[in-house]
Amino acid sequence: DEALHRAVVARAAGRHGEARRRCEGVLAEARGRRDGELRARAALTLGAELRPGTVDPGLVTALREAQTLLTSTSTRALALACRVEARLAAALQPADDPRVPMAMAEQAIAEARALGDPALLREVLQTAGAALVDYAPRAQSMALWQELHELALAAGDTPRALQALARLGLDHVVLGELAAFEADIERLLELSLELGHPRLRWRALLLESMRAVARGDFERSDRCVVEVQQHASVSDDPALATSLSAHLISRAILMHRDDDVRAAVDHIISMMDDVPHAEILAACIRMSAFARLEDGHATARELGRVRGRMPLACADLRHLGMEACALVATRDEQLAFRAELLPDAALHMVSGHVPMTYEGPVGRVIALLDSSLGDHDSALARLAAARAAASAAHLSAWVAQLDYDLGRALAAASRPAEAHAAFTRALAAAESLSMPGLILRAR
Repeated sequence: DEALHRAVVARAAGRHGEARRRCEGVLAEARGRRDGELRARAALTLGAELRPGTVDPGLVTALREAQTLLTSTSTRALALACRVEARLAAALQPADDPRVPMAMAEQAIAEARALGDPALLREVLQTAGAALVDYAPRAQSMALWQELHELALAAGDTPRALQALARLGLDHVVLGELAAFEADIERLLELSLELGHPRLRWRALLLESMRAVARGDFERSDRCVVEVQQHASVSDDPALATSLSAHLISRAILMHRDDDVRAAVDHIISMMDDVPHAEILAACIRMSAFARLEDGHATARELGRVRGRMPLACADLRHLGMEACALVATRDEQLAFRAELLPDAALHMVSGHVPMTYEGPVGRVIALLDSSLGDHDSALARLAAARAAASAAHLSAWVAQLDYDLGRALAAASRPAEAHAAFTRALAAAESLSMPGLILRAR
């Protein structure tokens, strides 16, 4: 207990490596004694911080071994087993077959409800819920996040209320409910400031940076990033390091900071410790970056590395793959991807709980595919609608991007005068917002 307490204190102070070493020491002791309860508590302490998008083999092993040693049927043991199952579900996601950890998560939530312990239910909704993010039907998952938020607030469990708000916020963006997202962000910032601990503040700041980038308020985004970087400089939190690196490159692409993008693309793989299929995902990120730079040769090279190895239309890769496919994919691929996207035409894209950036409406990438396929009327109608919506939501950076997209689509439709007008609007906006790459491309 003393060693695990010291691990908790070390993690709270930003010393995650020390916390891990202390937990591993207790795990080794518990293994030698075949003490299932101690091993479970040590494994749960090791995995106390969720790391979206990663699979930690050491944590998975510790949780699995703990499961095999928890054989008592006492209420205390059943609750501990439920916590282990919930955390293992989260630790296994992303999985090649996401349905397996999803089923584990749903079982753990059902068991927590049956045990009737409010604190247990809050913990399990948070941990098991991580296996459902981006995979479960959105109505189901949002109901869980709302439940967690309400239960956490009622119990004064502000850290879990923050987690629930972050999940709700990104889901609200996907549904295009931007006013709800605005409210989520304001509450996140307020609650995280009240807590006063940087460890519980940085995700709210990256989400605020996400909103600021979409609005074209790059100075606000810079301030958020600097604050997160200051915390990262005194913490070895791997989740923070991964999210910050991913946010910076996604942000650079969105802001058309071409020099920053080119400097980062060759080092993407280095930020992907414990990320499944890291090489494929890194190629997708490079493909997205090169497509925004309109480097067709480099985009085609990266597309060749992932073609046939991962479905580019799956939800978590749409923002990375579709613009590249519109630029360089074969006609058959473009037709197939457009067909997969059409049912979700009213939705929006985010880069997920690691980079935390807004990636525009699905209708935009359908329009880019339409334009490449020669369906010019559809492309122009979709882009005009997306631009109008972005303008109404005061998303200035996306208004600039969509004006540029309209210019390219109008040029492809052989309407040069209208294309020139759209490029002129894009250039003026890019100069006003300081989007250097877009300035060069819109001229």
